[in-house]
Order: sequence, then structure tokens, then C-alpha cells
Amino acid sequence: MNVNKIISEIDRELSTEYDIDNAYQTYIGYIKFEDLFTVTNVYLSAIRCASGFRNRNDTQEFLKAPWLNSYKLYQSILDGTFRPKYYKSKFIMERGKVREIKPPVFESKVIQKILCDWLIRPLLEPEMITTSYASVMGKGTDKMYNDVLRAVNSCVKNKDSYIVMTDFKGYFASIDLDILKNMFAKRIKDERIVNLIMEFSKGKGLSLGNELSQIPASFFPTDIDYAIKKAVSTGHYFRYMDDALFIVNNKEESNNMIDLFEQESQKLKLILKEPKVIPVGMNFTFCKERFLFDKKRNKYFRLCNKDIFVREKRKLNLFKSMLAEKSIDMYKINMQYGCVRNSIVHRANSKKSLERLDKYYKELFNKK
Repeated sequence: MNVNKIISEIDRELSTEYDIDNAYQTYIGYIKFEDLFTVTNVYLSAIRCASGFRNRNDTQEFLKAPWLNSYKLYQSILDGTFRPKYYKSKFIMERGKVREIKPPVFESKVIQKILCDWLIRPLLEPEMITTSYASVMGKGTDKMYNDVLRAVNSCVKNKDSYIVMTDFKGYFASIDLDILKNMFAKRIKDERIVNLIMEFSKGKGLSLGNELSQIPASFFPTDIDYAIKKAVSTGHYFRYMDDALFIVNNKEESNNMIDLFEQESQKLKLILKEPKVIPVGMNFTFCKERFLFDKKRNKYFRLCNKDIFVREKRKLNLFKSMLAEKSIDMYKINMQYGCVRNSIVHRANSKKSLERLDKYYKELFNKK
């Protein structure tokens, strides 16, 4: 790799075409195919992917000779014979909708891990607004809920304020792959890398169940984010994947912002659902989190999502069955439940629900 040549190319691009402060992000776009895909990178990604999935047959087969299999996978990438493979599609119920999931086989997951960790994440995350939370390191739903809570409480004094919530129809399936490919091509100079990324997105839109779908899907509406956040008078705009919320100062502004949102969405060929416009001071639900307004205190507070506890009770029942079949022991069950409990205990207003879950756990496993 000719480092001096790459540096001179970056300097020339910065002076003529781009104005990017993050030099590392710029450098990432100049990485060559051969620098990204090495035997070492394949091996390290395989070890990461194996964590938590060592009971799967394809994972075990790969780990029987990890360096040899890493070399074979590396060679298939370099000679262009690699093609993504998937398990049989499965359907899950999420947020009241049936969703098709296409999980990749282990080797395909390894290649996705390389692309995500060494290229796509450091390339795209710095360009996203600070109030976009999905698939972004150090963020997530809990941070978003707290930020939304602070924002709505800062606006309760203005009785004319409104909360606007909206999302896109069939978001993942509706992402235009030509537009997405152009987004990558503007940022990644090696065309072979762009073509490989798009190999994981054959057909219509992005498929669920792929790590390589999550970050691009979160990044895709970034142009909309900047347009809305710049235009909204309060400055309060939040997005989690396809769900967006912003706060305006009056009814007229809400109509103008919705029109702007629709115009920006059309540029990306996204279809906007009917927005919900709620006066500040009314209860609302965003991304399944309930925000209730206390009239006496004149402020909002959060309620912990009930689905968390329903889901964890189902897991405990599954563990009970696995324990009877001797496919899991109590040590692992205790470890799993401890992790779940630690993730819930810091959530807002979860004390009573957590007490009920503890009681259920003790009764299920005959603990005192």
C-alpha cells in the first residue's frame, strides 16, 4: 500500500471537493479492497461472530480449523467467488407486525462483520445527526427516551407547542438500492467494495436479520434529518430508524414541517405514513415507550415498556423447559437472568414490574 499516494489523494480531494473535519473518516473511504480483507481480519471477525453462537453447526465447523477456514474465505473474497448465503427465512411478530427475517450463515456473517466494523460504521456514523439513535455506538433506545423526555419537558410552558410523530411505510423493503449504492459510491473509492456490499442487498430493499442492513438503514434518511433539524424552530428532532419525533411551537409550523418532511422523503423515494400531531401536555407513545403527563407537576414522566417483562417471562418459561431437558443448567439461567435484571433495573418507573418479575422467577425455579 502506497501511503504517500493515498495521503496526497486525500489532500487533493479535501481541497477541491470535500470539507470534512474527520480525517480518519476520509481515510476510511480510500481503503483498498486488499487492505480491508486480510486473513487476520477474517479470523478476528470470525471469533467475534462466534461469541454466543458456538452451539450452531456452521459455527462449530468453521472453528474446527479457524485459520484454515479464514484463509479459504479470504481467498473466495479476493477471487470473486464469494456469494452471501442465508438460512431459511423465518417470520417473527414485532410491534404487532409480521416480519420476515433472513439470517446469514456463519461465513456470510463474518464478511458482514468486517464491512461493518472496519468500514461502514466509522464511515457513516460521523455524518449522522447526534439525535439519530438506531445502531449507533453508545446510543440506543434508553438514551433516546431520556432525550425525548427532557425535550418535551422543556416545552410544556408553551401551551401552543405540538409533538409530531411519523414513520415510513414498509421502511426496510422500500429503501431504494440504487440511491443507497450511490451513497456508498460517493464515500468509498474502491468500486469492488461497493459491489460486495450490494451483494448482500439483492432484490427489493434491505433484508431484516442482517448486520449489514442496520447501519445503512439508520443512515439512509440522514438528509431528511438535517433538513428537519435545521428548520424546526425548537431544535428538537429525534429519529430511531424509521420512527421520527419533533416538537414545534404552533399548529401552523407543524403543517409546514410535515410538508417539508414529505418533500425530503420523496427525494429518497420513501412513503410517509399519516403523521400524529399531539398537543404538548397530552399522553403519547413513541417507539413503544409511554410518556405520561402529570398535570399537578406540569411535567412528563416515562413508563417502562410492558413488553420487556412479557418477553422475559417467556424466556424464563423456555429456560424451565430446557432445564427439564438438561440442555441448560441453573448456573447459566442465573447468569442470563442477572444480565436481564441489570438491564431493566436502571429503567424509569420499573420498580414494581421488576418486583413482579423477581417473584415469578423465584416461583418458577423454587427459589426462596
